[in-house]
Amino acid sequence: MTIVRSRHPFEGRALDVLGWSERRGRLHLLLVLPDGTRSLVPADWTDLSSAQRPISDAASVQRACLASCDHLLRARLVVDALLQRTEASPASATPNQEDEHGAANEIA
Repeated sequence: MTIVRSRHPFEGRALDVLGWSERRGRLHLLLVLPDGTRSLVPADWTDLSSAQRPISDAASVQRACLASCDHLLRARLVVDALLQRTEASPASATPNQEDEHGAANEIA
C-alpha cells in the first residue's frame, strides 16, 4: 500500500501489508516500515480504495471470530471450576494411592 496522507513521514512510499484489523468501525492496516518495524495505519491514509480491498464489512469480521473476549473469559471460569472439582474428588486418586491408604489403615 502507498501512504497518501499529506505530511505523513512516508507519504508516497509503498509499504508491505502484514495484516489488517477493524477498530471502532474503522479499518486499519499493519504496515512494514522501511526499517523493518511495524505500524498500524488507518486504511483511509493509504491508496486502498483503488486496490482490491480485504474483507471489511462487520458481518464478515464477526463470522471469522470464534467468540468475544467476554465469552472466552467466562468459558475459562467454567473450565477452571471443573478442573478444581476433578482435582478435589476422591475418584481422581490413582489405584496405587488407594492401595497405600488401605495398607496404612490396616497397620494402624
